Amino acid sequence: MLIYSVVCRGEGLPNNENQNKKYGIHSLAGFAFQIKVFAYYALYITKENESIEFETIDDVNVKITDKNIDKKTDLFICKANYNDINKLVQVKRTKLSQEDFHKTLFNWILQNKNFTRVSKYILFSDKSYNNTDLMFNDSAEVLYSKAIKTEHSRADSIEVQIKNMYQDNFEDFKSIYDNILQNYEFIGNKDIDELIYEQAKHEFRYLSTNSALYSGRLEHYMNTIQNNIMNAIDKKEPYILSYEGLIKIYEDLNTSINDDSYYPPYYSYKQNLDFVTLSHSNIKNLRETKQLLACNLSEYNTLERLKQLKYYQHFRYLSMENGKESKPKSIEQVSFNNFNNVLEEIKDTDRDTPKNRLLETEKRNNSYAQNSDEIRCGSCIYLTGDNVQNQISWEDENNAN
Repeated sequence: MLIYSVVCRGEGLPNNENQNKKYGIHSLAGFAFQIKVFAYYALYITKENESIEFETIDDVNVKITDKNIDKKTDLFICKANYNDINKLVQVKRTKLSQEDFHKTLFNWILQNKNFTRVSKYILFSDKSYNNTDLMFNDSAEVLYSKAIKTEHSRADSIEVQIKNMYQDNFEDFKSIYDNILQNYEFIGNKDIDELIYEQAKHEFRYLSTNSALYSGRLEHYMNTIQNNIMNAIDKKEPYILSYEGLIKIYEDLNTSINDDSYYPPYYSYKQNLDFVTLSHSNIKNLRETKQLLACNLSEYNTLERLKQLKYYQHFRYLSMENGKESKPKSIEQVSFNNFNNVLEEIKDTDRDTPKNRLLETEKRNNSYAQNSDEIRCGSCIYLTGDNVQNQISWEDENNAN
């Protein structure tokens, strides 16, 4: 599973969360941008019966994988319904040529019968590419001639599809062209992260004094949107987010991340951590990883603990940023005490092994972790890192290879 998060692919597991200050999905450049645009327009839903849909517009049976999804971005489109105002949004994260604009316009013309009562056609381009709007540089006559005279032979070629649908019917083609022209908007000079940050302020309870909480809520929101979209793609279904569904997301994130609680659901956060592998140079060289490897766990259980570590680091960052540093410090003190109690029990016995130290410490209760197994266990792994107060070891340094 791929996945809007503060986690950036290739950054390993840092001891701080500086990367939180600029949130964004950790991979999939083009597809991640599409999800951000979808999430942005979802924030405009304010009434019952409003919704936003993410769906494939062609070749619904195409196999989407981590490796090819960025090459398939043209297959996806965002359709928003706001109180009988329907917006069709095509997203592009690349340097656009005239041919790209032609292809987008042809797609809209083809899809005109599928998306009825469209009030607005929007092409949303990534600001970093400095694209100029070239959508209607060529007339309807020029585009029609291009399609009719195409030399492409493949049936799925967009020009061939236009030719088959509108041959000997220029007037219908021009009517749709003119309608799109009258209801078209190009967005190419706006930063999508800034747009989301500003638009979400009311629903996510932004205060200048709680910027870290606000960023945490944004992250949770984006994680949820991306997870839901990817699950829908796996099932080859459209993802439809209704007003009711959006309210549930708002309630969940404001409950999970507030002045007294900093616990975004682990199952959602975990799906951002596909970059955590034992072959990743920034991960395999961590003291935390070396200590875990000394425990001879299965690869799955080793990686699971590294993900819990990342989750704990995120919790720790949110707590510190919001003046609640006593929370992680209390958790870590109990974890440190638990470790030393375990050592006291098993030292000078054949049970004193790295694996037993780890597993027995993890079993111990930690009331400050608020019944979160991932926070409790993540704090134990955190204490095996470099330059931490109350450092612990599953394998003593003089026994390490």
